[in-house]
Amino acid sequence: MNSAPRDISKKTFWLILCALILARIIVVLLLMHNIPYTNVKEGGWWFYHGGDEQCYFNLAKAISKGKLVPEIFPLGYPLFLSPFIYFSQANQIKDIVKPVFFIQAILFFSFAIVVIALLAQELFQSYKISALCAAIFTFHPQIFYLFFHQLGPYYPELGLTRGNMAFQSLSWLQIISDPLSAILVYFSFFLFLIIINRKTTPNAFLFLLGAVAGYSALVRVPNIFIVGIIVLGLLLKKGLKEAARVALIALLVFSLQLIYNQIYHGFFLRFGQQAFPTDYQNLFSPSSLNLGRWIDIFQRAYFYVPIIICFFPLFLTLIILGLEYFWEKDKTIAILLGLWFFSYFGFYTLFSLGGIQFRYFIPAIPPLIFIIIGSLLWVSQKLKTFTTPSLKE
Repeated sequence: MNSAPRDISKKTFWLILCALILARIIVVLLLMHNIPYTNVKEGGWWFYHGGDEQCYFNLAKAISKGKLVPEIFPLGYPLFLSPFIYFSQANQIKDIVKPVFFIQAILFFSFAIVVIALLAQELFQSYKISALCAAIFTFHPQIFYLFFHQLGPYYPELGLTRGNMAFQSLSWLQIISDPLSAILVYFSFFLFLIIINRKTTPNAFLFLLGAVAGYSALVRVPNIFIVGIIVLGLLLKKGLKEAARVALIALLVFSLQLIYNQIYHGFFLRFGQQAFPTDYQNLFSPSSLNLGRWIDIFQRAYFYVPIIICFFPLFLTLIILGLEYFWEKDKTIAILLGLWFFSYFGFYTLFSLGGIQFRYFIPAIPPLIFIIIGSLLWVSQKLKTFTTPSLKE
């Protein structure tokens, strides 16, 4: 007798997504009223910022006037900000904080909820599991806050811990590039799965995928890994022609940054972090490689939240079992999900600042959710395999 669990209807699935979006709006309104504590300023609009926002604003303001100036960060996010500055005639970052905050914290995050759900549907072919993935994504900042908000050190001048700062970043509350970067990465993988799961591939989809993936790298350069992973997936799943088209479009979009580098930094592969004499100057150079960062992450977690260290072996086990689940279904998808997650985790934690900036890992949250859900499904399937014969007896 078949005892497969019943799935929810498509209508119920979309109703759940609408409820999650409503929940997200309520969460943001509570955060704007300092619930939970974030030391929010400016009547609920200005959360913690570390100074990066001013660099983005300087370049965006120049772009809004039809100019370019040397700046440490790439072009993608200033291009996004420039229309807000142009139409509002803003003179400082706080002049555009309200519309940008609304778009990132409400619209982008809500769109991300839907994209995560549709990504999960392509992977699991289950509305129930897809809704669960979307729910985990919706509330993952609160889950982080529950366990890590006291993660130090504590900064008395800000009235915040490092964990509280990370919570604000994960909630997409700040005027920085991470929310735009994340939504572009999520949408790129959604388009990729749509393309490989369909028999025919319209050229418009390939063009859109290349443009979105390329722009994600224009927003945050390490997203170039995502372009490579997607091109590899297309090569394995569709063929050389489709992979080459997407790679070409992505390269054309990213070439804007390469041209900017050549003009303002002296060499097309010399990015702002290497061109400016700041703490970021050697962030991505071999001299800043620090294998001890992994050890430091564990030590920091143990010092501030001792009980959390007990969950690291469980976390590693879930990652292994989740990848095994996808490996049994589709080896290529398992490899791509693993690369998606580990490209960020492996890259950033090797460098001096990576281990303490949780916002760098925002693009890798969806594959982490999918892998963990896959691990639970793998365990469930194995338990059924062991228990079913005894039931028949």
